[in-house]
Amino acid sequence: MKNIHTILMPALVGLCLSAAAGALALFALPSGLASTVYLWPGTHIAPVLGKITPTSFLYWLVPDGGAPAYLLLIAIGAFFSWAVLCAAVAFVIRRMVRPNNSFKPNPLRGSA
Repeated sequence: MKNIHTILMPALVGLCLSAAAGALALFALPSGLASTVYLWPGTHIAPVLGKITPTSFLYWLVPDGGAPAYLLLIAIGAFFSWAVLCAAVAFVIRRMVRPNNSFKPNPLRGSA
């Protein structure tokens, strides 16, 4: 159970942080650099998602297809790429924290 907890908590933190960053970048801040930076990873993942996602599913989500459907793929790709990045950072921070909840990093083995 502890092993599952060490994976699920950073994943949940990553999903929440990615959703918060996306909401802030896309809806709260004026369009510009913030939205471009948030969506940039999705522009590289969207062609892959376009190949593996069934066309009928995309047309069910966005009946017009075309650019709005591709923008949806970009947003989904950006969300998941930022979620993975935030989850990885949360996992590393969690591993560095000592059991007594102090934020001093664990010393490396073999160092003085």
